[in-house]
Amino acid sequence: MSSKGRVSGVVAALAAVAMTVVLVACGGSGAGGDGKPNGAPAAQYPSGLFMLEYLGDESGAYVADFNEYEDFLNRPITLLAMMWSMGDTIWCEVGVDGKGTFHAPDIDPVAMDFTAGGPDELAFGDSLVCYHVDRATGTFWFEEQPGFWDRMKPCSQAALDLVFEGKGGSVPLAEAQVGDVVCLGTYETVPGNDKTEPIFWLVIDKDESGLFLLSEKLLDSFSFNHNPGKADLGAVTWEKCSLRAFLNSPDGFLSCFTADELALIRTTHLSNKAANDELLKYWGAFHDEGPATYSDLAHQTAPDGPDTDDMVFLLSFQEVERYFGEATAPYSAGDDDYPFCDMPESPAWIAYVTPAVEDNGQGYFDRRTGGGAWLTRTLSTAHASNGMMATYITGGGQVFNYLTYVPLFIRPAMWVRV
Repeated sequence: MSSKGRVSGVVAALAAVAMTVVLVACGGSGAGGDGKPNGAPAAQYPSGLFMLEYLGDESGAYVADFNEYEDFLNRPITLLAMMWSMGDTIWCEVGVDGKGTFHAPDIDPVAMDFTAGGPDELAFGDSLVCYHVDRATGTFWFEEQPGFWDRMKPCSQAALDLVFEGKGGSVPLAEAQVGDVVCLGTYETVPGNDKTEPIFWLVIDKDESGLFLLSEKLLDSFSFNHNPGKADLGAVTWEKCSLRAFLNSPDGFLSCFTADELALIRTTHLSNKAANDELLKYWGAFHDEGPATYSDLAHQTAPDGPDTDDMVFLLSFQEVERYFGEATAPYSAGDDDYPFCDMPESPAWIAYVTPAVEDNGQGYFDRRTGGGAWLTRTLSTAHASNGMMATYITGGGQVFNYLTYVPLFIRPAMWVRV
């Protein structure tokens, strides 16, 4: 079967929530990633727990055609993500004697033995398959079908449990480093239907006792300050806005967490200083002709807000730059989209909504990237005629501003203890 055919077969099988691993006999000479023959003493074989890392070729290299698909709503997704969403994966446990058990969705466990065949053969029940091993990393890969290899990586029981809980792709809090994704809490996907999905968080900082987490995706849409009557708009601050109240309310966003999870969330003292210099760096080059133009608004300044103590909050614009760098790339959509055409953009600033938010949320998307517009807790230097405006990150990775009472997407942040 061609690689394209094999990919289609895997997708179809997963769509039916079934995946059968076909094991075939093999021959030829194999060598580990360290260049040594695979026929080493049993004690040198990888031992412990292993989980599918990706599907690759004989060298252990990633093969995009085997791993990358579109889901049922035509969104890009990987094979692993499809499996993890169903709480499953391919995994195995191997003892120091080179013997173990192989597990895959919808098949009975299969006995496996590194020592039963030749120097490059791994026994699955009564069958033998080709395999390679990289003893430096403890990784091994075996031939599921000719030319089609499953690469297995070492994992902890905690990491494997996350997959079974529908949290695949995240790592345990105690193992997390900056750049990893962890899972904490669940969010209601559609108001009123009691269906929830796990919340995935990107680790953006770490200290001796905790992790600084930012939601990996945009979880919902809210106005900075819910104000249907548009009253007293000039008095809006992060301290007093309705979004801060929601994020820190036991009946609001904090209800996403269990009692044990809530106990992990640290209260953070926040500086809510205006980002006048930071914002004017991007907006100060505007020089329009005519009265009451955007550049006139952009050259205003915003007042500092009072410090606050929050459990959950939004990033300030200063923190966006601190953790994701400055926007330096030229605007990539041409010169006819004023005022965005005069501002640089940053791919690192782009964030995407969850499928549930895409179906149910109110907000703005960038037609080029598919990214959503997400709020910061920083007020803009540009003021509306009747009050303050909020600073947000566009779906194309630029900084802009909008009315505080208009819904945009949110990306909560928090410090947690580990």
